[in-house]
Amino acid sequence: MQLQLSGNELDLLANILLAQEGEVLACARTQQGVPTQRRSGPDLQSYERLLEKVLARNMEFDSDELEQIADILTDQRNNLKQSISAEVGQAVRSQLQQNLERLESVLERIEEVCAML
Repeated sequence: MQLQLSGNELDLLANILLAQEGEVLACARTQQGVPTQRRSGPDLQSYERLLEKVLARNMEFDSDELEQIADILTDQRNNLKQSISAEVGQAVRSQLQQNLERLESVLERIEEVCAML
């Protein structure tokens, strides 16, 4: 089974990967020279590789890459749910809810492909 995502869904995935890559990079910069435990989850190179594929609209992910994407989207979904519950403004809450619905749609398709592998 091949992963099929719309342009908007690919843009959403690219934005999430870009934000996560930025967080990993910022974390690495603040910890330069300080021995720390490795952060669990994908490293900077993994985010870059995934982002390059998404930007090139190349949906030929291997099983490890699909699992990494599923984990990233699951974390993002949890963060969005927390943001929605904490948000007091209706307009912002509505926008976050729309983002959550799109994210869950993408995550569902990725999980289906993972289950087929």
